[in-house]
Formats: sequence, C-alpha cells, structure tokens
Amino acid sequence: MTVSTGATKVQPTVDHARAYASPRWLTEQPALLDGEGAVTVLRRRSAVPMGGLAAGDALDGRRLVGARDLHDAPWWIPAAVVWSDAEDAIRPEHPRAAGLAHDRSWSRAVLTGLSDRLGWEGRQAFEHGETLPTIEGIGDTSTATVYDAGLGHDVPCVLIVSDKVTRWGAGSTFESAYRRALFGDHGLSEDEAARELADMQLVLADAGVDVAVVDVGTTMLRRAGFARVSVQLMGR
Repeated sequence: MTVSTGATKVQPTVDHARAYASPRWLTEQPALLDGEGAVTVLRRRSAVPMGGLAAGDALDGRRLVGARDLHDAPWWIPAAVVWSDAEDAIRPEHPRAAGLAHDRSWSRAVLTGLSDRLGWEGRQAFEHGETLPTIEGIGDTSTATVYDAGLGHDVPCVLIVSDKVTRWGAGSTFESAYRRALFGDHGLSEDEAARELADMQLVLADAGVDVAVVDVGTTMLRRAGFARVSVQLMGR
C-alpha cells in the first residue's frame, strides 16, 4: 500500500532478495536407495566404473539409482557412476561429465551421451600412455591424428588429436563416429538416432555390455522440451 504524507508519497519496501531466492536444491535427481539395506533390491545391475571398460571392471556400489536400458526395461545401478559424490553426500550434486548430454530429442541426447561415454574411455587410456592404433582414410590427417579408441568392444570409436584440440566420439561406423566427434548429432532425426543407437547396442551386447540411461533432467528443462541424461554402461 502507498502511504501519502502531504505532497510526498512513500513507496513500500519490496524484499527482492526474498522474492527471487534460489531454490534449496539447484538440480533435481531421481530417487536413490541403499543397496545394502535389509530389503533385497530386484533388477539390480553392476555398472562399468569410469576407466574400467577395457579391463572389464564392474562396480556394485552402496547407493543405487534407477535407470532404463534401450529397451525401456528398468534397472537399479550404482549411483557412483552418475555422480562423483554419490557415496558421500546425502543428496549428490556433482554429476560426472562423461556420458552427460542434453538435446530436444531423447534419442539424440542418449546417442550423444553414449558416444561421449565410450569415447571418453579411449581418451583416458591415451592420456595414461596406452598406445592406440591409428586410422587412415578418415578426415584430414595432415592436421590431426585419428586413433581407434574402442576399448573392450567393437563399436567404432575415434579419438582425434591435434596441436589445438582433442575430440572423441563413437558411432555405428568410423565415419559417423568421426563426424559426431567434430560436429555432434544435431543433423540426425529422431528415427536416425534411434536406429544408430540400436546398431551400437547390438555390438556392445556381443561384449557383454548394456546401455543404462538415467534421466537427470529438471522440470524447467522438460517444460522447455529438453531431455538431459547420464548414459552409463552395465555389465551382464
């Protein structure tokens, strides 16, 4: 209410700081549960820890998060592959970068996340001194070296290393992996992305690996039409 004092009007004080206060949690997340509780967790799967794909490592973890495979079947997987602080924080707030992706298309988001998760393994191995075979006939090899970054599976993966940048990607062919590493997935339709995902999953299945998709989107992103996912790998 405006108060009049003669010719002067005093405007009411507005607490803008309170009106625009941030929410308590900056991100949303799926429900977590304690995998070591008294109740047996059905449909539980181990996951591939970061950097463990080539060695066939498996992680069980104490805390679990709900995920779905590419056939939309529900599973519980270790939350530690999605958040770096999943085992320590009451509410994890630090998602791992590898496998994290968003897009207006769910299939493109998952494909981008899977490409990043698989290619990240190759980059880690390269940075740790492992010798990767080179690939000839793809891209401009005068300015960059293209490596075969597939580890522990036969899905085509590339690692592109130049003096200025390092990029990585995976796909149903080395050509698509190379294009994805450089340009992303924005030119693919929903159906094209879904078909390529299915092809990659078939090859991963031969190596005993399944894809796990954890929805880490927020209400605001969903209202804007964006999917945000963390794409991880499950052992069999």
